[in-house]
Amino acid sequence: MLDELRNKYQNSFLLEYIYKCKGGEIIIGHELMQMLDVLLKHFEDPNIMVDFADSNKRVRFIETQCRHFEAPFAGKPFILMLFQKAFIEAIYSFKIFDNEIGRYIRLYQDVLFLVSRKNGKTPLVSALNLADFFCGPLGLKILCSSNDYE
Repeated sequence: MLDELRNKYQNSFLLEYIYKCKGGEIIIGHELMQMLDVLLKHFEDPNIMVDFADSNKRVRFIETQCRHFEAPFAGKPFILMLFQKAFIEAIYSFKIFDNEIGRYIRLYQDVLFLVSRKNGKTPLVSALNLADFFCGPLGLKILCSSNDYE
């Protein structure tokens, strides 16, 4: 099934990431593997539209317009890793039809991004918020929080 989906959606960072995780090339935890299985089902769900335009727009914006702000990468282009592109794609590519407003909306409106210390959470979330500010819909609210005051 995964090979069929990869042939159908050849430019999907998420499917490439899932393929590498399931093949053992990328080692991940059990909870993430469960979420990837859920996301994999979305590709075949007839009620969910898969559209890469919004995710690709944000990836392109981050990689062409954003720069790192902390040493040792300060000033260098922000080239996203595969897991980061897959994360962005998972947020922005799956859409469901909302009968109340009469259009497709993102399936995932709220996101919890759990990554261990010193793995680039702040730069990625900052770049993604900046991309949403410039590429997102008018009137978008961007909220961030942390579990400490630093």
